[in-house]
Amino acid sequence: MILSTMKEANLILLVVINIFMQAVSQWLIITEIGIGIGTDDMILAMLIPQFVLSALAISISKYLAPEIISNYENSKNINKHMGMCIRSMFLIVGVASIFVVFPMYYWSSFFFGQRTPEYDTMLILFSLSTIFSAANLVTTSYHLAAHRFIYIEKITLLVNILGLGLIYTLVGEYGIVIAAIAYLFKSLLFYGLSILKLQRAVGSYKYREVFIFSINILKKIKHLIFGSLYFKSDAIVDRTLQSRLASGTITSYNVALQLYAIAEVLIEKVVKNQYLVLLSKNINGCKLKYSKKIYYRALIKLLLSSIVIMLSLFIIGKDVLNIIFLYKNIDPKSIDDIYLYLQLLSGVFIGGVFGQITSVTFYKAGKMKEIVMLELIIFTVYLPIKIFSFFEWGIYGLCVATSIYYIVSFIAQHYYIVTNNFWVAKERDTKKIFLVSE
Repeated sequence: MILSTMKEANLILLVVINIFMQAVSQWLIITEIGIGIGTDDMILAMLIPQFVLSALAISISKYLAPEIISNYENSKNINKHMGMCIRSMFLIVGVASIFVVFPMYYWSSFFFGQRTPEYDTMLILFSLSTIFSAANLVTTSYHLAAHRFIYIEKITLLVNILGLGLIYTLVGEYGIVIAAIAYLFKSLLFYGLSILKLQRAVGSYKYREVFIFSINILKKIKHLIFGSLYFKSDAIVDRTLQSRLASGTITSYNVALQLYAIAEVLIEKVVKNQYLVLLSKNINGCKLKYSKKIYYRALIKLLLSSIVIMLSLFIIGKDVLNIIFLYKNIDPKSIDDIYLYLQLLSGVFIGGVFGQITSVTFYKAGKMKEIVMLELIIFTVYLPIKIFSFFEWGIYGLCVATSIYYIVSFIAQHYYIVTNNFWVAKERDTKKIFLVSE
């Protein structure tokens, strides 16, 4: 066990509080501004920066995190390696933001129609936030390697409190742009606080060293990155299609996804992160039979958690939504829409939470090319089906097609893991998985 029962209880409590604080922030924005073109523009302004973060930065962190955890206790060069990782993330995501995000100034109307002036301002702010959020993925991995689960949640709590205070104080007076300012503030503050315990890892480095290190990372995970760029374009397709519909549809659909995302974050913090650490240590130590047990134990935990969450949704979900959103500028129809989207998108949650475990298992086993090819096939079949479903049945067809895709994706990954028996690798094979940190 990574954490004692008491520490795990404290961790769960902190995670729940942090999730609640993030949910309250979203609630404040939506209830103050109302579901409409303003909140739609906020979501659209976040779209491309989040695309860079999820397709590029998260791909890099998924590769680096197991390595950092595996080598944390043994490597003499871990501090140097950590500093290089942080700077490389800044460099890669910063350059990507310049070449991907800023052209959206000229292309946004083509994809999403005419937007409000606030869209451009929020696009810049969210882009800057993305760069620091990417670096935070690396610093968080280092803290996880040191078993600082609770420390991460404590600084997250402080950041959330201050961010919530900023939104509460200013969003009613200054409008939707405050949401983007708060997002940037939170990512900057989290980076500052998380780096405090990593001062040795942020020494001086030559630009050439950082550049070469960054290139080496990109070379090693090129299949994963190209695959992610392709897969994550899914959100761009969704928003482009939804922009054809009535104002507020984008926001209602996004709220439903965010509610599931909140549940996924809870599961990620409590189940996936500890699973990642245990799996990293056991595969690196060639305790492969135990790794298999860890995998199935994690799936069972996820199954039980998912059952509880889905039952709660169908039994009291509508009542909870009425309590939460029947307030100020939110009309009853928007609440009905959100609840219906929640039901139709339930497969996104089920497939998503289980996919957290299967994907980590692929990355840790060094099967990045395999998972990319597997997802490439599934996504290529799914994309035209989704577009057809949208034009045939509207937003409801889009929701159902998306749910089916996530469930099929998890089943395919699990089937591949089982049939290819990830648990019989030889010691010499396991040692090839990790990036050389020197």
